[in-house]
Amino acid sequence: NAGAERERLLSGQLRARAEADAANRRLADALESVSDGFVSLDRDWRYVYVNQRAAETFGRTREQMIGKHIWTEFPEGVGQPFYHAYHKAMEEQTFVFLEEYYPPYDRWFENRIYPSADGISIFFHDVSERKRAERALQTTEAQLHDLLTQLWRAQEAERLRISREIHDELGQMLTGVKMDLRWLERKLSEPGTPPEFNPLLDRTVAASELNDQTIATVQRIAAALRPTALDQLGLVAALTQAA
Repeated sequence: NAGAERERLLSGQLRARAEADAANRRLADALESVSDGFVSLDRDWRYVYVNQRAAETFGRTREQMIGKHIWTEFPEGVGQPFYHAYHKAMEEQTFVFLEEYYPPYDRWFENRIYPSADGISIFFHDVSERKRAERALQTTEAQLHDLLTQLWRAQEAERLRISREIHDELGQMLTGVKMDLRWLERKLSEPGTPPEFNPLLDRTVAASELNDQTIATVQRIAAALRPTALDQLGLVAALTQAA
């Protein structure tokens, strides 16, 4: 009976070990199949697992890294944001997400750092292409903003030029016409003017009124093209006044 019991226990241990080995193989296969780099560090900061993608990223083999101290292998990383993030996850036993530039490699990396009682596990991947695309987009947006600003300024300068021409030149000509019409109106209104000139007086008065309306229209158009408040008070005040 004792022998049978020992055999049963041994069989159970072997079966449990086989199941554990199979589970470890499945886990290793899964970690090798992911597109992220993956490393696991013990509490002494030594590598206990490095997948192939991580080894390729570091330019080393897994055999060269397993059992090695991370900060001995990568002393240039001490003091970097990744260094502080790893320590935070380890010491506070909290998940940490970090996306940061790593100067020694001239790359951007996204890190997901998971703590455990045995150390930390890190999934990471290179996001440099995305960051470069984001920077290119920001540069393009800044250039577009500058171009639109230049275009707006050019349009405002042209509007100002047209406004001044309308207000100054056309306004002066209409004012001259107004003075002539008023002079003619006074002459035609003097005592002793023959009655046959009365229709001419009426036409002169009507022309003078039309000229006044034209002057008002010209002033309105000039103000719409370039509000005086824009020069005196600025854009916000001009828009408020226009509203």
